[in-house]
Amino acid sequence: MIDFCQISTSRGTIRGAIHHSLDVGEYSHITLILHGYLSSNKIGPHRLYFQMARHLSTSLDSCVARFDCIGMGESDGDIENIDFDDFIFTYDCIIKYFAEIYGINSFFLIGHCVGANLALHIALRHTSKILGLILISPSLTDHNSLDRLFSHRGHLELISKGFTSRKGLFVHGSFFLDSNSRENILYALGLFPGNISVIESENDEYYLLTNKNNLLPCHRYHCVSGADHNYLEPKSRNNLFNIIVNEYKEKSKQFI
Repeated sequence: MIDFCQISTSRGTIRGAIHHSLDVGEYSHITLILHGYLSSNKIGPHRLYFQMARHLSTSLDSCVARFDCIGMGESDGDIENIDFDDFIFTYDCIIKYFAEIYGINSFFLIGHCVGANLALHIALRHTSKILGLILISPSLTDHNSLDRLFSHRGHLELISKGFTSRKGLFVHGSFFLDSNSRENILYALGLFPGNISVIESENDEYYLLTNKNNLLPCHRYHCVSGADHNYLEPKSRNNLFNIIVNEYKEKSKQFI
């Protein structure tokens, strides 16, 4: 079953979808899938997040929610007026919503690309409420990745002006610089007190792999063979989903 959900906030309405089989209030926790930036939304590249939510909700009999952040997809807001703080605000509101409406205060976070960075930032803001954290192909921005993502001019504009455009879309620097730089994300990985699962694609077109040496002993690392950044090839996508299910089951021993 999929229910569509609207959350009214001071910055506009957040819209999303909840996959579930029981009444939402009967679940002990919610799994949140956090989308990336640029042309991303709650559906995901080639329906990645929709398929992921459907797979997890059925194979694990869990409640899985996908929301468009402020300024993205069906949620209110204009992409030219949003920055990374608006994404953080979105999930602060979502966490508050599930607590107030359903009495649920425990969450499992799965983020992809910029959404993985977002999941890490949210986990550090709501540490006591986070049961598990899976980061899929996190956005580890450095000069090398900026050259892959943007034209030379766009790269320079992002650094000098704090914004640019890519394929006709406005891009705010807060999603790639400062707290979302490779150096700062790798540092933040060590701040979360629980274990973190990192899943990366062998043939990522944009980012260099994390390197196991950057992870703590309590963290778990997987690299999906032959996969691209968005796991477009069916076999790679199935492998990704299987890894997520196994990681979820491993972490669930701690809270179910």
